[in-house]
Amino acid sequence: MNAFEGMAAGKPIIATRIGALPEITHNGVKGFLAPEDMPQVAANRILTIFHDRQMASYVSLQDIASAENQFSWRKAAIETIGVYRKAISECTGGG
Repeated sequence: MNAFEGMAAGKPIIATRIGALPEITHNGVKGFLAPEDMPQVAANRILTIFHDRQMASYVSLQDIASAENQFSWRKAAIETIGVYRKAISECTGGG
């Protein structure tokens, strides 16, 4: 399961600070970040989620909302239509 699928499923994300993961995770809000060379930090984040059910629920709700608002197929379709409209407008001299 990748990070986006986990978010959509409401699973708290525990990731390293590599690639786009810090941008989508927002440490402590939609998951937790750990330095890639410090596995103990990642383990502590897992234990935090396991033991603090209120925190886990909060992060899960944030993940679901983010997945629905930022990464939904509906949003992708609307943005794609916008790109097509702009391209058509530029090709027909309308833009």
